[in-house]
Amino acid sequence: TGYKPQEVDLTVAGSAPQRIKAQLVSSSAALDVTSDPSGAGVSVNGIYRGETPIKIDKIQEGSSFLEVTAAGFSPYKEQLQLAAGEVFAVHVPLKAIPSKLTIVSIPAGARAYVNNEFKGETPVELSDLSAGSYRLRVEKEKYDPLARTVEIGNNKTITEEFRLTANIGAIRVSTSPADVSVFISGKEVGKTVAKKDATDQISEPLIIQEVLTGEHEVSFARQGYTQVKKTLTVTRNETAVLESVKLPRLFIPDIELQTRNGVYKGVYISKDQELYRIETSPGLIRAFPNADIVKVRIIRAENTVEDNAEKAP
Repeated sequence: TGYKPQEVDLTVAGSAPQRIKAQLVSSSAALDVTSDPSGAGVSVNGIYRGETPIKIDKIQEGSSFLEVTAAGFSPYKEQLQLAAGEVFAVHVPLKAIPSKLTIVSIPAGARAYVNNEFKGETPVELSDLSAGSYRLRVEKEKYDPLARTVEIGNNKTITEEFRLTANIGAIRVSTSPADVSVFISGKEVGKTVAKKDATDQISEPLIIQEVLTGEHEVSFARQGYTQVKKTLTVTRNETAVLESVKLPRLFIPDIELQTRNGVYKGVYISKDQELYRIETSPGLIRAFPNADIVKVRIIRAENTVEDNAEKAP
């Protein structure tokens, strides 16, 4: 049983015994199955027979259906024609099924890198990834960068989430006078305004949000005044303060008053119904009664309050 019958021709000549040697051939076929990777499941004609590498005996000759499967790989299928007594060797290089990776960040819009290669701004979707180890990194301005290594198998759908921590603080400034432009590292970030119902020589606090932590140079500028620079350090989640930053006024005469007693040049300060005030020399402010003023000549209109000047006698 299990072997093909064999017929042997012989001639009987005399009474001497004859030795007959019969080499029986198996009546079934055999399969020798290997795969890359090994450990794949093998089924023959729908019957599971074990894992590779494996040798399967006693397969009926003729047509047989071979299937080799492994998690994360496309199944291998083949129709075989087997002959009795034959050992049929099959090597199966299984094809890996690629994986999908989605990189998200909170907040969104972070630059995403995979193995130091830029892939776009989050959310980022990547497909056709082979199994292996990947180094992920996300970066966003004003947030601490984050990185991690992930292991990805075959035929996986993975989402990696990065929750970014803000690396920012704030700056609060006030100036004397108001209407001063404020710059951080050369970039204008706002302008101070005068306090309500108060002189323009004192400003309301200006709050500058989302400033990167670290040391910054803060500059203050207004036409007709000397530019002032300050250095301060911003700490995470805290507000650095620069109170009452004073800008020295430049002494650039912008107005000329002709009075009954003489001609005076200086920097316009203010005017009301009784007095005209100008700075005639650095730090020296003089008040002239309107009744004594014969003529007003504006030298530099951009530095004066023209409405007031034009109404002068």
